[in-house]
Amino acid sequence: MSPDGGAPSKLWPRRMVAPAWVPLCRSWRGGEKLRVVASLPLPRNLLDAVEREGRHPWLATLPTIVEQVAEWWSLRVGDPFQPGGQTAWVAPVRGATGAELVLKVAWRHPEAEHEADGLREWDGDGAVRLVA
Repeated sequence: MSPDGGAPSKLWPRRMVAPAWVPLCRSWRGGEKLRVVASLPLPRNLLDAVEREGRHPWLATLPTIVEQVAEWWSLRVGDPFQPGGQTAWVAPVRGATGAELVLKVAWRHPEAEHEADGLREWDGDGAVRLVA
């Protein structure tokens, strides 16, 4: 089943461009277009938060970050979970060994400052296991 409950999600090879969910004509302040992220599917809630809170510079870097992480860790990246959260791009991935994992690329914000530390400490006991 796909992250949004629909048909099964296909994992796309790390070098392949995923289908865009971002309308190319949707604009933000200054008249710039979201075409800079058209190669990466975006969850609705994340896109709304970017629009509302002016995180456009972060959003512009997101496709490159996802591509680099996928290459470094030999990941096959699926479509992000829908409708998604407001502070991170989160998607299912498959590791080089076939392990099913989740990739989270977060926008820096105070509430998540120590999230990785906590997940590392809990080591999967009552929370997700941090792999990185």
